[in-house]
Amino acid sequence: MILSIAEVLDKADKQPTRERKIQALRENYTSALKDILVGAYDDRVEWALPHGPVPFKPGPDRESEGMLIAQTRTLYLYTKGGGAPKGLSQMRRETLFVQLLESLHPDDAKIVIAMKDKKLPYNSITRELVNAAFPKMIYSTPRAEKRDEWEEGPVIEEPPAAAVVDPAVAALVDQPRKVGRPRKYPAPDPNAPKRPRGRPRKDPLRAH
Repeated sequence: MILSIAEVLDKADKQPTRERKIQALRENYTSALKDILVGAYDDRVEWALPHGPVPFKPGPDRESEGMLIAQTRTLYLYTKGGGAPKGLSQMRRETLFVQLLESLHPDDAKIVIAMKDKKLPYNSITRELVNAAFPKMIYSTPRAEKRDEWEEGPVIEEPPAAAVVDPAVAALVDQPRKVGRPRKYPAPDPNAPKRPRGRPRKDPLRAH
């Protein structure tokens, strides 16, 4: 007997240990369960629906059991870039979503509403638990830790550490620089013959 999505998640949530929860999810795995878990926790799935509670009239308990398993194939209509018809207006999309909720079991409807808000109505069925049960099924973007500057205080930059210098090199660097006397050149002799300037002329006899 195939359990409804609400029955599977409720059963896993009530297990006493993490290992038993993972086992319960794996034993009751279906493509419909995968669609719900991916819709709730996969960062690639963005819902084109308003955030928060949805006003709808809950459907009957008995007649709607298992309806969500058949309706997960229509969830693409309510996502961004999921392949919905271009002519589908936002008003029509929200109307269809309300009709979907009213066709489901009330417990399944609660799951779908929580899923569009990127969560599940079970405290222990977390993203980490789903990743442990079904590795590589959920894609998560890296999350940078947000820092509260008022609580933690300002960031104090520490001065860079001093470079390690060889003592022998440091001794040479620290030595005082010796300044010698300026070098003296002899004064030029005014009576000395002047050197010819320019290139020397070629001897015409040596040119042949």
